Amino acid sequence: SYSFCTLLRRGMKRHGNVLKPTTLVGALLLLGVVVLLFNGSALGVGRRVDPCPVCKDCKCPKYKESRKEELPVSEHVHTSLPRLVKTQGKGLTQLERLYNEEEQNFLAYNADAAKAQQIREKHGVLKIAGFTRLWPPPIHAKGGMQYHAQHLYSRLASLGHTVHVFTTGNPGNPVTHYFKVDLKTLKVEKSSSGNSNLVVHQCPSKRSGSYSVTWYKSTLEKYHEVGESIGGWDAAHSESWAGVANAQQLGVPLVVTWHGSMMDWFRNEMNLIIQNFRLKHNAPSKSNVDRLKGLGESVAYETYALQSVPHHITISDSARDDLVGVDLIPTDRVHLVYNGVNEENFKPDAEARPAFLSKHKLSDSDFVVGCGGRLAPEKGHGQLARAMASVLEEHPGIVLMVAGSGAEGKKYEKLKDKGLRVHMIGMLSQVELAEFYNAIDVFIDPFWQHHGLNTVMIEASLTATPIIATRLASAKTTIPNDAFGLTFNLGLKEDLIAAITYLKDNPAESKQIGINLRKRALKLFTSTVMAQKYEKVLYDAVLHPLSPAHQLDGEVVCKDTYPAMCFRLPKKDE
Repeated sequence: SYSFCTLLRRGMKRHGNVLKPTTLVGALLLLGVVVLLFNGSALGVGRRVDPCPVCKDCKCPKYKESRKEELPVSEHVHTSLPRLVKTQGKGLTQLERLYNEEEQNFLAYNADAAKAQQIREKHGVLKIAGFTRLWPPPIHAKGGMQYHAQHLYSRLASLGHTVHVFTTGNPGNPVTHYFKVDLKTLKVEKSSSGNSNLVVHQCPSKRSGSYSVTWYKSTLEKYHEVGESIGGWDAAHSESWAGVANAQQLGVPLVVTWHGSMMDWFRNEMNLIIQNFRLKHNAPSKSNVDRLKGLGESVAYETYALQSVPHHITISDSARDDLVGVDLIPTDRVHLVYNGVNEENFKPDAEARPAFLSKHKLSDSDFVVGCGGRLAPEKGHGQLARAMASVLEEHPGIVLMVAGSGAEGKKYEKLKDKGLRVHMIGMLSQVELAEFYNAIDVFIDPFWQHHGLNTVMIEASLTATPIIATRLASAKTTIPNDAFGLTFNLGLKEDLIAAITYLKDNPAESKQIGINLRKRALKLFTSTVMAQKYEKVLYDAVLHPLSPAHQLDGEVVCKDTYPAMCFRLPKKDE
């Protein structure tokens, strides 16, 4: 208003105190600009937000005119959350626009996967050798990679392919296990040799569950023995490093699925340092530094060994980008295949919520925040526990429900001991897990691991449960934009709190996000689509062979730095 009056007075003075139309128009235009910039709410454009004294950002919600004191840097959070706003000229909501932008991508992926059936009908089934360090109980312990292996190989077997799996065993003679895969339910059960369609060979290693030079030798021997008995192999698949050292010795195209890289683990340690500083203001510990030193050596050998792998499969978009952009693997050797889960189990069920909540003495009117899986430090439960302490204290209608087990569960137990509404429900079966997702209002994955594609986010997506996840590279595979969930900055508690309360206060958007997630997940993350995509890659490798990757046929070397890795050196005379 001061600028408006000043311009008006000067214009009138210049024209003998006569108000000219041009002067009035200019003054009004200036006033309009001022209103738009500083008080847009008067015209329905926005609202005035005072600038933050630290970052000078007018959008910072942490600073008000009545609160002049400076805030800690960690509290200056600039969360970009979606709004149901009409798009000019289109009549679509912002969420609808973002959904439409992504739709063509997941439809194209699904269409490519669907080609596998036609190829199988034309060329017949394959004889596939699978290599994995671990297999689910009772052979080894529970874990993501071993369940991925079982899920993938059982799915391929259910499609008619001959599948033999080679995994680690204790010193001594090989042990063979026979399984029957139900073609409809995909349930895997022990069977006799004559009635099985999935065979697992435990080959001797230094100890069961561990790579060793001994294991690569015994595996190769068993591989050739079984190959002779079935008339030869068509293709081979490896879970991470399990088959890499024998890539050239197998004599058929090898496809390797990477669940994470040594570079990822290096960045995991960096993420841990960032989280600990933001949450606790801690400097890097000696263990952080020592681990980075050890991983540096592993990264060097990984970069070298990757060049010898004929075909790479990555399970997230960021991992694919790293292989091509960082490790410089040719694009025709890199394939993107997302993990999948059983879509018949994970689906929306309106009747599940009231029954599940009643079982745990909760009301249907409660806003239930869920998290779960393996409660380990790298899964980020420390930052979620800190955020939920504030949320639960300020919002009595919010409940935290934790499914899973692990050492980090004690952080949630402490919240419960303080009288906050926390329900620890332990490990769940697959059926119970689907009920859990249907019962909660939002699922949070607070991980700080750089790599992989977390199965819990896929399961939640298929049940149409809204997701909040840490804004790290791999999260973008499940949440490509705000139409499919919200993300928060690693270690910034206030950012996570803002996302939780936003979904609570905007149920219409939250519901739409869940619907969008499921539509997309049905095209990308089902076990059916995953098996089809693997089939497509394996058939392409067999029917359209590439020129051999770099040959390595020297001795096998194993590195003990976690995670373990083994590779083959060139011959000494090369």
